[in-house]
Amino acid sequence: MGSCKQCVAWQFGACRNEDYCLPERLSLMEAATDLAREKGHDLGEFERVTEGHSAFRAVCQHCGRSVSIDVNPALGEKDLFGEAIVEPCDAAA
Repeated sequence: MGSCKQCVAWQFGACRNEDYCLPERLSLMEAATDLAREKGHDLGEFERVTEGHSAFRAVCQHCGRSVSIDVNPALGEKDLFGEAIVEPCDAAA
């Protein structure tokens, strides 16, 4: 079970189908951006992968590699993943 389903706001429906937990989402986006920047990537804006789901993705504006975050991952799944946090940017000089 993901962390949202243990959250009181989730149980009362306060954030479902919205933008999910804003502090958690912003924290994950910042971590993803920092990790991608270490590899030379310049990420664009994070966008929701699929409407109603808890995953958001940003793409490097130079090489196209992406990083995704999932505010409410399933048990055993990562909340931060993608090529941009493990592979260097091809366009980085």
